[in-house]
Amino acid sequence: MSYDKSWDELKVGIYLNEFPKISETFIRDQILNLLQSGVQVHLITKILNTELNFPFEAYENLLVYRRDFRWKNRFDMFKTLIYLLITESRFRFFFYKSLIRYPIEIFNFKLIRTYLSLKNLNDLDLLHVQFATRLEEVIFLINTGLIPNCKIVVSCRGQDISVNLNSNPLFLVKYYDRVRYFLPVSHSLKAKLLSADCPSSRIEIIPSGIDIDKLLFRKIQKQNMNDPVRVLSVGRLVEKKGFLYSIRSIAEVIEKGYDLEYVIIGDGPQFQDLKSEIRKMHLEKSIVMKGQLKHDEVIEIMQKSNIFIMHYVTAADGDMEGIPNVIKEAMIIGLPIISTKHSGIKELEPLASNNLLVKEKDVDDMVAKIENTICLNSEKLDQLILTCREYVIKNFDASKINKKLLDLYRRACSTR
Repeated sequence: MSYDKSWDELKVGIYLNEFPKISETFIRDQILNLLQSGVQVHLITKILNTELNFPFEAYENLLVYRRDFRWKNRFDMFKTLIYLLITESRFRFFFYKSLIRYPIEIFNFKLIRTYLSLKNLNDLDLLHVQFATRLEEVIFLINTGLIPNCKIVVSCRGQDISVNLNSNPLFLVKYYDRVRYFLPVSHSLKAKLLSADCPSSRIEIIPSGIDIDKLLFRKIQKQNMNDPVRVLSVGRLVEKKGFLYSIRSIAEVIEKGYDLEYVIIGDGPQFQDLKSEIRKMHLEKSIVMKGQLKHDEVIEIMQKSNIFIMHYVTAADGDMEGIPNVIKEAMIIGLPIISTKHSGIKELEPLASNNLLVKEKDVDDMVAKIENTICLNSEKLDQLILTCREYVIKNFDASKINKKLLDLYRRACSTR
């Protein structure tokens, strides 16, 4: 079976829970790249964050379907139901079919709300589900006819695979016949899919890309002896980000006499616990927690930093990273990186080959590597920075990855 449509005829659905999301710039960039390639993109989302300072005008051709239709009151709800039953034959067919198969979802009006949100979504060539945890609801919506039956590809980014496969190794098995391609962002996640008996022919590694042109390269200048070394970490404050181990590492480096300023950007459930740990160590002047910032504000602080550290760990529930985009961004900007031998991060060759990765929870080794990086001579530092930047340009340039994704879409649409 061949696929003869041009890109401007290709209809692709993007299925996610929230758009735009500050921590998911890679999805925003991917959608924008598809639109610029001429693909007709249908965004299916539950939450649309219109209040964010976001350039929606750049996405003017994006067709948006919100899954959270609401009525003002119960009277309007029943009035709408009666009107639809009288006037729309398609709704009548949907209603009586669903009444038999999904009575609970009909009587709590969940399916009717979703019908009203998606009723204009008539045709798709392919549906790209952005996280594997959304597969169950996607298949349910396809079975009810609310989403057109089409080819499905699923991105696997970290938590959606690591946690679920850890708790239930068979959680994806029932989808192998329905999904054309699973798209892990790293070889490590691909290995997890293979260990869960996912057919290798249905796995394609598609990493999250970086918009190289948006990130200004800043060559790190020789540190002024009177200035503190500015260390930065960025991420959601959850267990797998390992901020507790980063804070303890920084505390030990400061105790050795180094003048450091450590900035943590991010918010999350561990915020107060981490703040208490900092107070307990009497390091409020040296360690600053900025909370969540906009992406351009994060990049601005990156430009002024000297070292980037992230002590990723495997969480108690098995939660792991893919290959974090924030590390790729720091490499492009020109920051030396210190991180852990965790999931896909150990696949970043310049970090592995230059001995910049430590074992998870190994504070002593992270302390040593921070010291070594502070003391690195300018020639070696420049070479390390350039090597890391060239590696990201070669392997994670968003424009190249987008071409690979478009080719995969075409292959998925060409198969029976």
